Amino acid sequence: MNARRSWARRMIDKARGAVLPPYGSEAWLTLPDGDPVKVAAVVVAAEAWAQSGDTLADDLRAEAYARRASEKAAEDAEYAEAQRAHRERWAPVARSTVVPFAKRRRRQLEAAGPRPGDHPGGAVAPW
Repeated sequence: MNARRSWARRMIDKARGAVLPPYGSEAWLTLPDGDPVKVAAVVVAAEAWAQSGDTLADDLRAEAYARRASEKAAEDAEYAEAQRAHRERWAPVARSTVVPFAKRRRRQLEAAGPRPGDHPGGAVAPW
């Protein structure tokens, strides 16, 4: 990689600081073949492509991580909003219907106990 960059630098320096037209542009096409400026423009384009290849895996990994982090943040925000809306909608109902255990058990025992008018129980004659 360093040898490639060194060679590219030497080729670009041959243009002697001239403004390099973008590779493939009209200005680039009008330059004669072999012109150091034309060659330097090609080398700049090639080096840009090569450098993007040097870091491609890291760039893709970072992009995928950023995308997933963004999607996760949106997902979390959506969930938090749904949870807030649910609590807002159902909290008054839940508070009005929550009966403590002791109170529920007392009601059960009262319902199971004898009521006025119930038969007193005991042995029932088989006839």
